[in-house]
Amino acid sequence: MWILRLLFAVIILLLLVFVCFQNVHPDQTISVVHVFQENFANQPLGLVLLVSTAVGMILAFLISLLSEIKLRRTLYLLRREIRKLTTEITALRNLPLAPEGEEASGRPARTATGPKEGSP
Repeated sequence: MWILRLLFAVIILLLLVFVCFQNVHPDQTISVVHVFQENFANQPLGLVLLVSTAVGMILAFLISLLSEIKLRRTLYLLRREIRKLTTEITALRNLPLAPEGEEASGRPARTATGPKEGSP
């Protein structure tokens, strides 16, 4: 599925480049572009659009990458807890069962109140 998304993004980018270069005219320039204390004079409009789109795509990728890393860590922790709980359930299922009222050794369970009424 990620291949389709990547292919779609590349196609959109190529269409943007195509449209930008089809519409380039010498009189379509931006007089001054300010980027981090730098000034770029008389830049073509298509180039400015292309660079700003590429920068936006890179920023969106980095933000989604951070989100993906966080989700994968959460998934790892949850799977580890599931494994631990499954091991615990398996251990509990494998415990020997004692009949009701008897311990595992076969003797009747002791009660704090003493012998039952009606027994000799």
